[in-house]
Amino acid sequence: MNDEIDLKEYLKFIKSKIYRILLFSFIICLTGSLYKGYVGNFYVSTSLIIPQKDNNSSDFIDSNLGNLASLARINIPSETDKSDVALEILKSKKFIDNFLIKRGILKDIFALNSWNKESNTLVYDLELLDKDSIRLIDSFKISNEKAHDEWLDNIFNFQRDSKTGFIRLNITHRSPHRAEEILDWLITDLNNEMRDIDVNEAELSLNFLYNGVSEITNIRIKEIYYRLIESYTEKKMLAFSRQDYVFKVIDPPAVSEKPIGLSFWILFFTLFFTGFGIIFFFYSAIFYIFDNKNFKDID
Repeated sequence: MNDEIDLKEYLKFIKSKIYRILLFSFIICLTGSLYKGYVGNFYVSTSLIIPQKDNNSSDFIDSNLGNLASLARINIPSETDKSDVALEILKSKKFIDNFLIKRGILKDIFALNSWNKESNTLVYDLELLDKDSIRLIDSFKISNEKAHDEWLDNIFNFQRDSKTGFIRLNITHRSPHRAEEILDWLITDLNNEMRDIDVNEAELSLNFLYNGVSEITNIRIKEIYYRLIESYTEKKMLAFSRQDYVFKVIDPPAVSEKPIGLSFWILFFTLFFTGFGIIFFFYSAIFYIFDNKNFKDID
């Protein structure tokens, strides 16, 4: 192999292959563009939420409950930041499984073919749906783990700003209208889930306190029991009085007008020049590797 490359011979070699380079580049960009057209566009609906903050709300009540309970020597578990708990629930298999089934979203994950923009209709694989085209047929077995992974990997994600506390929720879907709808459901169901948890805990505590207060003879301790009952009752009432129980919606879900990713022509030319560079490098490498005297034999 020669240590030095003859520039004139190199340019002559590239010129003899230029049509092949252009052809391969065109095939690469055309294949990529057609694949994108086959797969279709995806849209993202986004919502900005923030944890509820209210000095007179459940956080204050929970603090009083702990103080009163300690005086009465009643063990009450320490309260965790509700927003932290809510975000963990948002990722949990139990919540996701119930949400996907309740809202009929499993068919969107496993049976959706496309979205018709003109008629704003979703096109499903009818062979995988029941006679009413509402749910997946029973014979189409899907593990909860697979549905959970598909949801977190390809459809839902969120980002939390540690400084401001703002949380951005995102839903990706073929239909921008369906993405908005699913995200709106998700926020509603998450607030309802957290409300139900707090109400159930309050009811259990109230039952315990009502059953125990009759057995208390110490007037001081009995007074604390009644104050605990009052606080838990207030906590229960608060849960029903606020629609956005844990998270307040700052920017509600909206219908996205632009699909994610590159437009057809930007993708086309990006793939073309990328393919051109790869093929050009390939032939340059061939010229360098093989002896200049023999490169003419390379097809």
